[in-house]
Amino acid sequence: MVECIPYQLAEKVSAQLSIPVIEIGSDPKIDGQVIIFHDLDTFGVDCVPKFANVNRKVMLGLIDYVQEVRAGTFPELDKHTFELDPRE
Repeated sequence: MVECIPYQLAEKVSAQLSIPVIEIGSDPKIDGQVIIFHDLDTFGVDCVPKFANVNRKVMLGLIDYVQEVRAGTFPELDKHTFELDPRE
């Protein structure tokens, strides 16, 4: 598993390994994606009312996440990933 590494490096790591590379925000072309629940739902950022039904919001977020991963649109290189400094 890799997290928050430049997408160019993530691609090189994946190409060198015979096992699947799972990542968090490195490159949409890597073998698999994971997301931390708190990042998905911004849990803890905003106060949730005592009797709020967050199940629907969470389910819709999960559905969107799965669809974007399968479509290859998440993570977006310019929004969710890190880039290798050309000097490196």
